[in-house]
Amino acid sequence: MPSFDQFAASQTIKMLYMGHSGAGKTGSLVALAAAGYNVRVLDLDKGVEVLASFINDPDSPYRHDSGKGSGLLPGWTPVKGLWTEEQGQSIGRRMSYVSLDETLDIVKIQNKQIRTTPKGDLYSKVQEQLNDWKDDGKSVGGLLEWGPSDVLAIDGLSRLSDAIFNQQLALNGRLLGRPEQSDFGQAQRELIRNLMLLYSSAVKCHVILICHLAFIETDQGPTRGFPQSIGKAVATQFGQFFNHALLAESSGQGIAERRVIKTNTSGMIQLKSPAPLRVKPEYALATGLAEYFRDVRGPAPQPTK
Repeated sequence: MPSFDQFAASQTIKMLYMGHSGAGKTGSLVALAAAGYNVRVLDLDKGVEVLASFINDPDSPYRHDSGKGSGLLPGWTPVKGLWTEEQGQSIGRRMSYVSLDETLDIVKIQNKQIRTTPKGDLYSKVQEQLNDWKDDGKSVGGLLEWGPSDVLAIDGLSRLSDAIFNQQLALNGRLLGRPEQSDFGQAQRELIRNLMLLYSSAVKCHVILICHLAFIETDQGPTRGFPQSIGKAVATQFGQFFNHALLAESSGQGIAERRVIKTNTSGMIQLKSPAPLRVKPEYALATGLAEYFRDVRGPAPQPTK
């Protein structure tokens, strides 16, 4: 019988990262690149402009020692030891993104209105990119070739779900018609296969799946927040494939605004971490992911020169 004396916890983080639109989920990924991880963002939500600001602005706190001043970022709280000045200055070499979207057929009809119809090809583009990640024309290998220094961030689940559903409609010849119940079922099964792959030990890099929230009444009665996806049935299964479920949340306005990453169950949203004795109940959003990774798995990898 295996003994817990010899138990080795997984060092690979597979995370559901939830929050409402505008909570700061995408921008907070920069902290991981500053800390030394190679962060590759699969941008389906067209929200990476904020990353460019954090990476390129010379006054960005991510470009300087994490224990120093705030730079231009409101609410910044210095945290010693997350990254050095040298790491901050080289952050742009460790963070990249690829933006993919659905091809649209755009047709002008007689009354000068414009009608757009998706072709259902986005999901194929996603699969091709994950099989051979091309960054600015250069290949950095596929998902199965990456390791513990690498982070795949899928931004976000809602668009990935739409892509899978549109492909299913295209295969069944119903992109312009009414979906049938079988379309939903087949799309849900394909999405589950994706989750199984991301959760698999064959994927040795860290995975962050960024999700918007949908509030669903469960069979047990209470309404709870789940990742927004293809229908209720699959949304309630997501927690089975991720051992880390975190929530980005903002409250207040203006100078009183407070942005945090929560690790403990918050209201109607179930959260979890496999290291409850090592992680904090919440982290400041700006540095939170780097702190969480450090608390769960120790120091970040040293960046390649």
